[in-house]
Amino acid sequence: MVSAPGSGRGNNNTSVVFNSNTIGQVFNLGRFLFFGINKSFSDEYFIYDKNNGSIYNYGKLAPDSSNYMFPLTGAILAFDEKNIYQSWTTRSLFRKKKNTAKLKVQYQESLARFYNTAKETDNPVLIRIRPKENLRSQ
Repeated sequence: MVSAPGSGRGNNNTSVVFNSNTIGQVFNLGRFLFFGINKSFSDEYFIYDKNNGSIYNYGKLAPDSSNYMFPLTGAILAFDEKNIYQSWTTRSLFRKKKNTAKLKVQYQESLARFYNTAKETDNPVLIRIRPKENLRSQ
């Protein structure tokens, strides 16, 4: 019995392509182009800076230390002229607070109110992230 091409069974000469990467989730926001590369077993997300031609893996970017700014993590749900929106579980938000406790972070009023009134078991939260217009490392 001969298997159909690409089935991965039977004929030893049949090769199966498992690495089918695609680009998706492309968002154009001011000077930045956000996009994801969907891999077979995981996804990675990137930012292209149109001004200097640099590409950043946003999973490796750190938050701003002067006031707690959330780093991008995972897929972008939506965007508008100035903001990116993501959804995070309350448990992960409290974990971020715990991990930055020794930094003496100054939270924005809305985030401080959230930490004072929310519980780790509450519903996920929509997060609005505003990319910086001017980057120090230019």
